[in-house]
Order: sequence, then C-alpha cells, then structure tokens
Amino acid sequence: MPRHLKGLKAFGEEHPQSRRIMVSLDPINRRIGEVECFYVMDFFKMLWKGIMITLTVNDDG
Repeated sequence: MPRHLKGLKAFGEEHPQSRRIMVSLDPINRRIGEVECFYVMDFFKMLWKGIMITLTVNDDG
C-alpha cells in the first residue's frame, strides 16, 4: 500500500464500517485496497449531487 494511504488504512482498522476516500489531482478514479480514490472535480460533482455523504444518527447518547 502506498505510504500516503497508511493513515486511511489505520483509520479503517479502528473504524471498519467507515468509507475511506482519498481526493487527488490524478484524473483517474480507482480503488486501492479499501480506499476509494477520486479525482477532485469528480469528487465535488458527486458531493454536490449528494452521492458522497450519507448521514446516520447515532443513538448512543
């Protein structure tokens, strides 16, 4: 796994239900292991359409 994804990998180990997303200037969208890599403009388009964010309610208090 590339060095710059180690933090996302560690986060995923602590929060396995999470969605790991990396936004970059690389114009090719891809998946590296459990990390979804998106071109910044594609990410913003999906974000504005409501595709990227799913809100959940935590009833733990």
